[in-house]
Amino acid sequence: MRLRNLFALGAKLAIVALLLAFLAQKGLLSISELKRALSSPKLLLGALALSTASTLLGVHRWRVLLRGQEISLSWSKTLQLSLIGNFFNLALPGAVSGDLVKAFYIAREHPGKRGHAFGSILFDRRG
Repeated sequence: MRLRNLFALGAKLAIVALLLAFLAQKGLLSISELKRALSSPKLLLGALALSTASTLLGVHRWRVLLRGQEISLSWSKTLQLSLIGNFFNLALPGAVSGDLVKAFYIAREHPGKRGHAFGSILFDRRG
């Protein structure tokens, strides 16, 4: 990995740590419940497996919808945009903030397909 990539990863992890600390300080994240969840590895692994499967199926569904709109994205790029969208859906108020971010990135990469990108996201929301 290049030094720049390592720095970017470190910055992202620091932001996540700061957000978790902020949530814990405000009482929005229960440390005792987190400890309880981590004390049962079987349940934790099961929840992680189901969550991962759900995310991957959603990425596949959206990728198929994008291909139907003649927008070609790699698996990794589609996964990256989906995770970015999920983050913004959680971090910003409103139910569509992540969808707008995803559409913005696709429209930037495929300038003539802005409407098609929004259409794929709208159809994906119905799924």
